[in-house]
Amino acid sequence: AKPHAVAAPRPGACWFTEWAGNRVGHLTAEGVLTSYDLPSPGSEPHGIAAGPDGALWVALETGAVARMTP
Repeated sequence: AKPHAVAAPRPGACWFTEWAGNRVGHLTAEGVLTSYDLPSPGSEPHGIAAGPDGALWVALETGAVARMTP
């Protein structure tokens, strides 16, 4: 999956991009791992950041930015 960028907006919530997998992953403090597919094939997610409203912003290699609401 080639994990690339990490954001931890609050304790116990770790989000990361899966660059080669075209997904965003979430890891809890308990070790539960969940992946979310991005809707556009070949998006190649790179950067990730949490906004003040709790949404995640993901920078894509395609030049776009995706907003995710976990």
